[in-house]
Amino acid sequence: MIKQEVVNQIKKAENIVPYKLRTDLLFQKQIFNNKTYYVVKDPLGLTYCRLPHAEAILAGLFDGKRSAEEIAQNYNKYFPHKMISAQDVLQFLDLLVSRNLVILPTDVLLSKIPRRRDSFLQLLVGFFLKIFFIKLPLIHPSRWLDRIVRSAWWLWSPQGVVITICFWIWTLFFLFLHRSAFDTNQIQFFSAQNIFFLYIATAIDKTLHEFGHATTTRRFGGEIHEMGVGFFFFIPVGYVDASDSWIITDKKARIFIAAAGVYTELIIASVAAHLWILFPLGMAKNLAFNLMVTASVTTLFFNLNPLMKFDGYYVLVDLLEIPNLREKAFAYCTAKIQDWLLGYKNPQLLKMKVNKAKGWIFFVYSTLALCYMFYLIHSLGKVLFNGFKQVGLENIGAALSFFVEMAFVGAVVMKVFLAPFLSPHFFPGFSQTLKKRLKGFGLGLIVLCILLVFPCREKVKTVAVVRSQLGQNVASADGGVVKEIWVRSGQHVKAGQALLRLDNDRVEMDLQLARMDLAMKRIDFSSFEYSSRRREGKEKESAPMRSQDLQATRKKFDLALKRKEELMLKSTIDGVLINPDIESIRGKYFRPGETILKIRNLERYYFIVPLTQAETRIVFPGAEVKGIWISSGKIFHTVVQKIGQKMVERSEIPPGLLIPYGGKIPVIPVTLKEQQEKNPYVFAFIPLSKEDQSLILEDMRAKLIIKGKRTVLAEKLYRFFTTLLISRQED
Repeated sequence: MIKQEVVNQIKKAENIVPYKLRTDLLFQKQIFNNKTYYVVKDPLGLTYCRLPHAEAILAGLFDGKRSAEEIAQNYNKYFPHKMISAQDVLQFLDLLVSRNLVILPTDVLLSKIPRRRDSFLQLLVGFFLKIFFIKLPLIHPSRWLDRIVRSAWWLWSPQGVVITICFWIWTLFFLFLHRSAFDTNQIQFFSAQNIFFLYIATAIDKTLHEFGHATTTRRFGGEIHEMGVGFFFFIPVGYVDASDSWIITDKKARIFIAAAGVYTELIIASVAAHLWILFPLGMAKNLAFNLMVTASVTTLFFNLNPLMKFDGYYVLVDLLEIPNLREKAFAYCTAKIQDWLLGYKNPQLLKMKVNKAKGWIFFVYSTLALCYMFYLIHSLGKVLFNGFKQVGLENIGAALSFFVEMAFVGAVVMKVFLAPFLSPHFFPGFSQTLKKRLKGFGLGLIVLCILLVFPCREKVKTVAVVRSQLGQNVASADGGVVKEIWVRSGQHVKAGQALLRLDNDRVEMDLQLARMDLAMKRIDFSSFEYSSRRREGKEKESAPMRSQDLQATRKKFDLALKRKEELMLKSTIDGVLINPDIESIRGKYFRPGETILKIRNLERYYFIVPLTQAETRIVFPGAEVKGIWISSGKIFHTVVQKIGQKMVERSEIPPGLLIPYGGKIPVIPVTLKEQQEKNPYVFAFIPLSKEDQSLILEDMRAKLIIKGKRTVLAEKLYRFFTTLLISRQED
């Protein structure tokens, strides 16, 4: 009885006459990955689909007269190695109906109109799309674009492309020559005052970006169906419908069309760079700077990024000849993971029939795309955290940041595991498959637990700078020119030993004036005493005042004499002169307070090492230290002596600590203050080994690895990931 019903259904399917294929469709032959495809264009809905060669032949047999059995027989004549049945023809008919490629009767067409109401989420998404993505079509520009393309044909020629690339290279060289303009630039890109210029620059840049797509599409034979104005997040930009590029057969042309927006923006950025350098201060210069940054940074990090569905993605799709690369990569990797972890055979994977080469491409692309998406989600979490931190709600910001990141991870996990558990084909063999997988998971979990409790040490990699516990920077309060030098480089000196003598004309003049003034006061006071012996009265009353005036003048002279004596500089400690070439300073002028000589006690050198608060919990006095001198590459070993308790001020940080890999010592940046406020430092003090003392100079640098407290791998990983995700050190 059941067999008879099956036979009746097959005979009924054989007699069905499928709907007729639409006669207004355009078929364009293309070669992808050495296989023939046909791009089908719907001129009414302006939609496109790609059919393999065999499916395109099968679609051409739908004339509204042949039955399903007749279509199958005709198809089998063309492709005897791919035999199909009437049932297969009807299944293919469902595909054509879903893509609106056949002529439907009125009653069937009306029945396909959806009657159900949209969900609240769909209504909400549609509402926001209408607000933030508004399109106003204006013109059909193909004829108008033809005139532009004919007059500027050379832009798409090989010579034009070479000239454009040379212009980009020249612009980079031009900016290098005027790199000082970046140091003196007063335009703060993300400031509130720059919002207006950024708004205008974005509108101009993205409009010209779309215009580049339009002209290039028209240049290679594609039609521009629509051009208008769009409001994307309330920014007015021009937009074009260049989807006709899909039916262009030349692969190089399709790549050029996809890259035309980036190509145009880089030209805009180059022109704006020249204008920014040449324009005087004013609105035009500000607008040129914003155009330069917007057309270069956003192009390189967004439009040219193949991990997002922008221009770079479509260029990669054409280069790899894999249509819908993103969707196929995620679907393939999801199905593979479901098979490996749960033993679930996803029917979508069986239909894809992916070879090993494409499988690797799918895995690499999906992994990079997921990592990039997580980076964007993490960046959004940082914005939330910093925003709430500004108003004193740091804990709420951290919780929201963690929730956003975990929501993304949860969505990925549900994508992988939800489909198998909801599939009716999964549970018949689920128990047996689950037992096998659980054994593997259990073994892996045991190995993971063993690894997590594996003992290890915390380590801190940092840079240290040499300092002396006892030293003197020899300087003069008045400054002057070095006249005589009585010591040499590397000489041991003792406290009180004379080092050199300075000449200072101002000090000499002040001393002579003070000497003359004192002599005049003495003569005046002597004549006054002589005359006061003969006279009485008021002159005797003024004697104390004259005596005080003489004493004040004598003090001025003593002070001037002391300043003169201090031009002969002496050592206040026992130590070694570490200046490399003392004789070279003879005849050189030194400002008041400027260091002339450096005296250090070679037996009392030590390293200073900056540690964050989190690192102070890891490092302890007596911890082993392995280091390597940056200058010589010599390895040494020592231990931590002590860890300071006082927070380090910005002025106390030696510049050498800011350059981990050597090079010119920079000026301490202003941003270091903000970094210290978020992550204050303390200094650890590490003594040098005795054999190195005689070879060391102050401010020499070394890379250090400090072995911290013993811990387990789980705690070490927890510390790493909390620091990474929360974007701050532990308090």
